[in-house]
Amino acid sequence: MKIIVKSAVLATVVASPLIHADEHEESRLEASGNVAFTTDYVFRGISRTNSRMSVQGGLDIGYVISDAATVYADTWASNVDFKNIDSGNQASAEFNAYAGVAGNILGVDWDLGGLGYIFPGEHDDDYAEVYGSRP
Repeated sequence: MKIIVKSAVLATVVASPLIHADEHEESRLEASGNVAFTTDYVFRGISRTNSRMSVQGGLDIGYVISDAATVYADTWASNVDFKNIDSGNQASAEFNAYAGVAGNILGVDWDLGGLGYIFPGEHDDDYAEVYGSRP
């Protein structure tokens, strides 16, 4: 939980200079949030909640640089329970933080970024991925 609070504070500090736009200028900052209650949290074909209910939520912040590109930083969290797999992970929560840049050049959409998976109290199981796509 401390990681989620620290990340929310960090996102606010990072985004605050972007919020001070001229009142006559269209805002270039975009923000949204989400909350979900699910019957199971399945990741890559494996239940991360031992086939039980999951509560999930996230915060997304984007800043439009130009018509061709937007930078973004997002967070997401869920409860987990790894008792049904032999991973040794005893975490009760998963926290994801990701950032990247997406846009459109010459009619081609693209997205490049990085994603970190954090399991509070289980630092050996934390990992990161780099991604790129053409949505």
